[in-house]
Amino acid sequence: MADFRVIGRPAGRTEGPDKTTGSALYAFDVCPPGTLWAKALRSPYPAARVKAIDVSQAEAFPGVNAVLTGADVAGRLQGRQVRDVPLLAQDVVRFAGEKVAVVAADNEETAQRAAGMIRVEYEEMEPLLNAQEAARPDARLIHPDMGAYDGFRRPPAQPSNVFFSASFGIGDVDAGFGEADLIFEDEYRCGRTHPAFFEPRCCVVSVESDGRAHVWSSNKTPFGLRQALALAVGVDEGSIVVHPVHVGGDFGSKTAPFDEPLAYLLSVKTGRPVKIVMDQVEELGAGNPKHAAVMRVRTGVTRDGVITAHLQEMYFDSGAYAGLMPLGALAGVDRIAANWHIPNARFEQY
Repeated sequence: MADFRVIGRPAGRTEGPDKTTGSALYAFDVCPPGTLWAKALRSPYPAARVKAIDVSQAEAFPGVNAVLTGADVAGRLQGRQVRDVPLLAQDVVRFAGEKVAVVAADNEETAQRAAGMIRVEYEEMEPLLNAQEAARPDARLIHPDMGAYDGFRRPPAQPSNVFFSASFGIGDVDAGFGEADLIFEDEYRCGRTHPAFFEPRCCVVSVESDGRAHVWSSNKTPFGLRQALALAVGVDEGSIVVHPVHVGGDFGSKTAPFDEPLAYLLSVKTGRPVKIVMDQVEELGAGNPKHAAVMRVRTGVTRDGVITAHLQEMYFDSGAYAGLMPLGALAGVDRIAANWHIPNARFEQY
């Protein structure tokens, strides 16, 4: 028998000793000399116009080094593929928990207190809380200017709350239902689900005087993060160094850029490293949960168990922005019927 070096031998958990002894490095552990803490002020409303922002009290509070609002980052967008997420809300907020302003201060407590001193005048709007209602042609547009966004898999012909749709199938579904002895119809709903990882999102960004930036983040895709950060702040990728660190739980959620662009801009403005850590309340309210879904299913079968037709209509609730959706849409929908022989099937995804 061959003496294999890999096959048949146990594969150890190389990170195990560091994690169990507490020596593993996470983004939260990184604290370069002179690091400032930043905290965000978030909208209490799911839909509102931002009429005015007064940051004077926050700027005058002892220990505060910088304050940014939407006016300071106008036009800067981020996202995994579709770039439609403003770094800070600009003129309008689209979900409860959206960042409206951010404060960098000497410590976390000071940053949190100063953020609470910012006064915002809102004009509430009627929110869209149902994906199917939002998909109606007469629904209020969440993004009237979506034609200006980059990254859509298929650029929309006109503004719509449906930023991606697809219809595909095989055979003649109507004829297949005509051959069926029995037809079953049902609707299935999946709510938003947050993985509730132990480590909330955290990042540290230090921009040097020559423009080179060093980034530590609880993001599992260092090259994707580098590209997204460079696009958001308008610099060359080569000027950004992402230092990989351990990630304290991910479950598919820590791939999109979050606070890294804000930390970058605050570091440029103050000349010091900046750390941003979301607490669990922020994480649950403004993180990146699994998308809610509604699936309508209609299946025709014969009495001896043969599936003659299948029709499935699916609505995925991406919330206020497409930028947190992987690849600009959810993958895998086209493989739903791969495990069965169905001669007539059609799938519609929104």
